Amino acid sequence: MGKSTHFIGQPMYGQLIDLLDKRKVLEFGKNIGSEKYLVSP
Repeated sequence: MGKSTHFIGQPMYGQLIDLLDKRKVLEFGKNIGSEKYLVSP
């Protein structure tokens, strides 16, 4: 079986991640202490 040739554009996960607000994600990570080495946006 060959690979599908019907795929066009970004993968679904990439599209979902693009919808997230990066500042809010970084803020959440800081608040719960999950990220020690964050770079400010």
